[in-house]
Amino acid sequence: MQKKALVIIDIQNDITKNYKDVIDNINMSIDWAVSNDVHVVYIRHESLSAGTRTFKPNTQGAELVPDLNIVSENVFTKTKGNALTCEAFRVFIKYNDITDFYITGADAVACVKSTCYNMRKENYNVSVISDCITSYDKKKIPEMLAYYESKGCVIIDRDTLEKNGGNKMTKSNCIIARASDVINSKTDYIGGGMEGYAVLSLIDENGYPTSSTMTISKADGVNWLSFLTDTNGTKARRIAKSNKACVCLPSSEYHISLVGTAEIITDPEIKKEHWQEMLTTHYKADWNDPEWCILKFNAEHYNLFFASDDTEAKGKL
Repeated sequence: MQKKALVIIDIQNDITKNYKDVIDNINMSIDWAVSNDVHVVYIRHESLSAGTRTFKPNTQGAELVPDLNIVSENVFTKTKGNALTCEAFRVFIKYNDITDFYITGADAVACVKSTCYNMRKENYNVSVISDCITSYDKKKIPEMLAYYESKGCVIIDRDTLEKNGGNKMTKSNCIIARASDVINSKTDYIGGGMEGYAVLSLIDENGYPTSSTMTISKADGVNWLSFLTDTNGTKARRIAKSNKACVCLPSSEYHISLVGTAEIITDPEIKKEHWQEMLTTHYKADWNDPEWCILKFNAEHYNLFFASDDTEAKGKL
């Protein structure tokens, strides 16, 4: 079992009806946790205040909602907003040596907020799953996401959680995942306009950098991209002399720059996987035409920027 926990906060019968908007995502996150050997923890709130009308102990309103997927016996009860005030939960954390938490549930402006703040105060790694939290006032959620991030939490969505495969979610992980989504969305645009283009830079015969726009054929996010080119063309000759390369995807919304190496692939089976009927306008034969080949770029370093939230990441893959 990993040293990580998915925490579902206060999804109880007395909670806001807005929980219906996120219950499916929460349940899918629970499925992800089970598949990745991550602890699943349920936090219940009980109000001990005199005259309280909600979350009364031993009432149906204080019970977890019936449409919540229950996969463990890790159910802990708190009487204050911060889940860490529950001593039994603290014992569970210490016993299982948990250091990383994925937060879902309600209310974004109350118990989720308090729990995130106090977990970060104690230097736990906290990722808030943005499409798995809700509030009585849903208009407050964007403001709260910014608050969580200001306290050192990482903001992710459920898709990013699943694509990450259970690895530790850092800010760089999230930015890399976003860049990978952009790159993958641009494949197979042959002949379809600028949407699928990237700028490829190679070293020319005189040792100078040279750049050209090329259509992305296939990709595995930031890890590698492939392009189609002439077997005896200038790009193939340049790669034979120097395999150093750079790929850039510029936009007013983002800047994706990758540095690595390039290789030429002529394997017939791999060429067959890349072949599209549109290519008949360039190569008169079929996928086995020796006149064309695959130029594969393998990234080693990344420099990523997204203007929408002014986030950036640099590093080595």
